[in-house]
Amino acid sequence: MQLPTTVVITGSASGIGYGLARAFLARGCNVMLSDVAGERLEAAAAGLVSPGLASPERVGCQPCDVTHAGELSRLWSRAVERLVGSTFGSTTPASVRR
Repeated sequence: MQLPTTVVITGSASGIGYGLARAFLARGCNVMLSDVAGERLEAAAAGLVSPGLASPERVGCQPCDVTHAGELSRLWSRAVERLVGSTFGSTTPASVRR
């Protein structure tokens, strides 16, 4: 199976989402992190770059509450804008509770 070159991961400021980001980066993918926790999200993105796992060009982040369509739209727009020309994949470890 061929991996996409870019993956958007919601709920990626910590836990499973952050672990997925590390795994995709280690396999050569670019990642776009997203989470409702904006400050933790920035720290997570910096944490992926600082140990030398990835260059800043391979890691993007965008705060997003997946329960709001407008925020999801901004997330996808930002991912496409930043990572144009990549084959695309997504994963959603964040749960939506109502």
